[in-house]
Amino acid sequence: MSHRTIQVPFRLLVRGLALTAALAGCNAVEQMSRMPSSSARRAAMHEREETMRHRFVENGDTAAIRWLLANVVDEGMDVEEVGRILGQPGEYVEADNFVKTKDSAYYLDDRTYRWGPDDHGRAYFLVFRDRKLVNYDPAQYGRGE
Repeated sequence: MSHRTIQVPFRLLVRGLALTAALAGCNAVEQMSRMPSSSARRAAMHEREETMRHRFVENGDTAAIRWLLANVVDEGMDVEEVGRILGQPGEYVEADNFVKTKDSAYYLDDRTYRWGPDDHGRAYFLVFRDRKLVNYDPAQYGRGE
């Protein structure tokens, strides 16, 4: 008994698979072709960061600084890195007990830096230990805009 091999042209095979997927309600191939690559996502994020930094530096835009704090700044960053992200150096706050006494997680020798004010007159205080941002929760600034 001999076995016959059926040769199907590749394009017919692909069309058949696409038809099967479409009949099954699957549009994964279409979705995958529309998904941005990770480098495209990084480029878009970098562009968004630049736009927000510019808006904050030029206008004190509240939404912009809050977006940067929520989406770019992260615990463990050093003072200079946070300053670069926000577009201005942080100002050391010597009399910072009003910040440290709000949260028992801070030490007396932690250092507080201030950014702002924004266009609503608010300043943003971040606390650093050994020059690294500590006890930071980006969620307190939202994730929006």
